[in-house]
Amino acid sequence: MNVNMLFVAPFNLDMYDGTATRVYNLAKAASSFSKRVYLVAPSINDHLRTIKNLVWIRMRPFRRSMLLAFSGLMMASIIRALLKIMMDIESLKEVDIDLIHVHWFTNIPIAIAIRDYIDVKLPIVVDVHGSFALQFPRPGNFGDISTIYLGRVYEYLAVKKREIAGITVPSDAFRRYLIERYRLSSDYVYTVPDAFDLSLVEKSLNIANHKVASPKGFRCFDAKGSKIIGYVGATSFYHGFLDLLQAFAIVKKEVPDVKLMLIVPRADEVWNLAKRSGIRSEDMIIIENIPRSLVISYLKLANVLVLPHRAGTQFEYLYSNKVFDYVLSGRPIVAYSLHSIKEFLKEYPCKIFVKPNKPAELAKGIISALLKMRNVEIFEDIRGLTIPTLNDVSRALKEAYQAIIQRSIE
Repeated sequence: MNVNMLFVAPFNLDMYDGTATRVYNLAKAASSFSKRVYLVAPSINDHLRTIKNLVWIRMRPFRRSMLLAFSGLMMASIIRALLKIMMDIESLKEVDIDLIHVHWFTNIPIAIAIRDYIDVKLPIVVDVHGSFALQFPRPGNFGDISTIYLGRVYEYLAVKKREIAGITVPSDAFRRYLIERYRLSSDYVYTVPDAFDLSLVEKSLNIANHKVASPKGFRCFDAKGSKIIGYVGATSFYHGFLDLLQAFAIVKKEVPDVKLMLIVPRADEVWNLAKRSGIRSEDMIIIENIPRSLVISYLKLANVLVLPHRAGTQFEYLYSNKVFDYVLSGRPIVAYSLHSIKEFLKEYPCKIFVKPNKPAELAKGIISALLKMRNVEIFEDIRGLTIPTLNDVSRALKEAYQAIIQRSIE
C-alpha cells in the first residue's frame, strides 16, 4: 500500500537541530513507501534535499504565537486567509495525498486550513516530541509562565477537539504518558522512533580545515593541549544548557586546561549566556549549524560528552536524538540520571550518571570522567546497543498511516 503524505513543518529547516532531524527521519522513512513526499516549510537543509521523491512547497517564515494558534484552532478561516499570504496556495491543488502529517500541536490550525483548501476530508496526524504539561516556567520569567500555561490549555483543546486522527511520538514511554494524561484510546497514539541515518556519516574529516565561531567572526579549530568537554544541541533551559554552563565554570576552576566545545544551531545565542556564567569566549569552541554528517568527527575529539537534559521535562520519557551521535562517537558520557537516558545507555560502558538538575553534581561527574576515563579508547562496539534504523522508522510509520487511514474511511 502506497501512502502519499504532506508534511507541515513551519520551521527553519535549514538548521541542523532536533526538529529538522526529526522531520528528516520521518520524510526519509516515508519516501520508502510513497511516490511523493510533500513538505511545507520555509526552508530546508541539504540533508532534506537528498530525499529523492521529496517535493518542497515553500512557505513564508512567520512568527507563531499562542494567540494565533488558539484563534486558528477555533476559526480555521483565520489561518486560511493567512495561507494566501504565506505560500503559493494554488500549488496545493496539484498535490495527490492521502494524509497530512503536521509537526507539533500548535501547527494543527495550518494543517486544518490546508485540508479545507484542498477540500478533501483527509486525516490529520500530529507528530510531537514534547508536551507543555511537562514544562515548568523558570521562577519570575513571565514569558515562560504565560506561554507554558496557555500552551497546556491549548494542548488539551487540540487533543479533545478531535480534529486530528492520530498522534505519533518517538518513544513508548511518552506514548503511555499522553494516553494516560488525556485519557486517549491506545490506537490513537503511535510510537515512531527516532533513528540515526548511518549513510550520513562522513568516513573522515580534516578538522583543521573547518572554522569555528568567535565573537569577532570565525577562526580555525584549535584545541591543542586542552581537555575538551563536548555538547551537541539546543541552548534552552529544558535541555540543560544553562546547567552545563554553570557546571563548566566550576570545572574550569579545578581543571584549568579545559575547553567547552559546543555544537549548536546558532552561535549568537551562546555569547550572552556564557558571559553571564562567567565563561570567556577563548574557553569555548563553538561550531555553528553543521550537518549531522560532520558531528561525530568533532565529538571524537572530546574527552567527555555531556547530556544535561533536566528532570521534570519530556526527557523523563524520551531521549533526544543527539544521544545517537554521542554513542556512535564512542566517548565517555556524563548525564543527568533520567530513566529514558539510563535505559538507552545501559549497555554503554563509558558513562557516569549524576543527580538531575544540579550543576554542581554535573561538574563533579565531568571532573570524575576527565580523571578516571582520560585514557579510555574510543568505544566502537555498538552491537549491544539498540539504535533504531530508518527501516524501523519506515515500518512503524507505514503501520501507523495504514491504521489511521483505514479508521478514517470506516
